[in-house]
Amino acid sequence: MIELREALANADDPAVMPINLAELPDLVPRLDDGDAWHGFWRPGASSHQFWLPTHPVAGPATYVVILPLDKLLELRAEAVLRLWRALVGRSECLTENELSDFSGL
Repeated sequence: MIELREALANADDPAVMPINLAELPDLVPRLDDGDAWHGFWRPGASSHQFWLPTHPVAGPATYVVILPLDKLLELRAEAVLRLWRALVGRSECLTENELSDFSGL
């Protein structure tokens, strides 16, 4: 599960990517006993789970991902990348063209 937190961001920054979590198609939101919010999103063949300590704001917002430095770091990092790729409409896997972009690094 991916932990998200709302973050302040400069709206003029071209790298900022506001997301309206509540309007993701096919999102199944769940509240726990407190104010924490769980999202289960299945945009296609894959599914994504994320958690916020509070209910998301109404409308678009910017978020940061919390990645603990533990034994599950690699799995969480891969899950974050898959979520990001789904949010921007890309395939979960890198294409040959994208892989070739890294060949010169």
